Amino acid sequence: MQTGGDSARTLINRISAKVPRKTNDEIKQMCIELIERHGIHPNMPVFGTEKEPLLHALARTNRISRMVDLHRTTGANVEQTNAAGETPLALALIVNMPVHYQQIREIVEAVKGQLNALPTVRTLATYCVRKDVVGDLMTLHRSGMTVDPAQVPLMHLAALHCKGRYSGMQLLDQLWQDPMERDAQGRTILELPEDAVSIHLRSQLLDAVGNSPDHDMAVMMAFHKRLGRRSKLQSLSVDLFRNFIIPHAVRHVNIHDVREARLQALESNEGVTIKRSVKSEYVNLGDGEVTLADFRREHFLDVTPGLLSSLRGRKEMLKKQLTSNGFLFDEPYTADYAKRALASIEAYL
Repeated sequence: MQTGGDSARTLINRISAKVPRKTNDEIKQMCIELIERHGIHPNMPVFGTEKEPLLHALARTNRISRMVDLHRTTGANVEQTNAAGETPLALALIVNMPVHYQQIREIVEAVKGQLNALPTVRTLATYCVRKDVVGDLMTLHRSGMTVDPAQVPLMHLAALHCKGRYSGMQLLDQLWQDPMERDAQGRTILELPEDAVSIHLRSQLLDAVGNSPDHDMAVMMAFHKRLGRRSKLQSLSVDLFRNFIIPHAVRHVNIHDVREARLQALESNEGVTIKRSVKSEYVNLGDGEVTLADFRREHFLDVTPGLLSSLRGRKEMLKKQLTSNGFLFDEPYTADYAKRALASIEAYL
C-alpha cells in the first residue's frame, strides 16, 4: 500500500519531470494538491531538473501567469533563491531577453519581486556581462535597477567576456563600476597581462583612474579656462600632479567628459582642428586605438599647404614616414613642431 509520503513523492516527480509539458491548469492543480493534501510547500527545492522551488521552475519556462497565481494562492516566496542564488524574477527576466523598458515593468509588477533585491541584481548583471549583452544591462539600469560595484563587481568579468568597444565606458560611466577592482589574486585589470585585456577597455580604465599626467593636464586646462600652456601650473612636477592633483580633481570622472575635455583643450590651447569622424570614435565609442596624437597629426596633414594635394592616396605612407622620423605628435602642437615635422619629410616628398 502506498503511503502518504510515497504519494507526495510520486506527485513531486511527476511535476519535476513534466513541468515544461504540462498545461497551466494541470500544473496549478498538482501544486494545490501538493500543498493541501500533503503539506509540501512550493518553496521546497525539489522541482524540475534543477531541483529548485516551483516558482523558479515556472520562471524558466516563462509561465508568468502561473507564477502570479501560485504566489497569490499559496504565498510562495518570490524573493527566495535557488542553489545558484537566483530569484524567480531574475530568471523570468533572463528568459525574456532582450527586454525593453515596458516589458521589464510588466514582468516586475506581475511577479511582485524587487528589482533591486541583491540576488536579483547580482544574477542579472552577471548574466548580462558574461553573455556580452551590456545593452540589456543598461536597459535594466534605466528601468530602476541599481548595481553597487562593492556588492556586484563587474569589471574583471567584462575583461573576460565583453568584446564591444563601448562596454567598458557603459560600465564605468553609467554603472560607476570600480576601475581599480581587484580579483582573487589582488590584481587590478591594469595589472593583468596586456593581451588579457582589450586595448579599448585598458584605455578607458586609464581614463577612469587618471594616471596619464600629460593627458590629464590637458583635461585640467579644458575644465579651467584660465589654465593654458603659459600657466604656472605647467611648472608643477609630474609626481605632484599625479599624486595630489589627479586623485582629487580628475580620478574616476565620466570618461566621455574626460575625452571631450581633452579635445576642447587641443582646440583652445594648441589650435588643433578636430575632425568630427575621428572625434566620434574617440569620445562616443571610447576607441582605445585613437589618441590625441591622431588629432594633432590629422591637423598637421590638413593645414600644411600643398602636402596632401601632392600625395593623393598616399596618406598612410606619409604617416609611417613621420613616425619613422620620430614625429609621434605626442607633445603639444606648435608651429615650430609642425615646421620640424615638415622638414623631416621634405626629402620623402
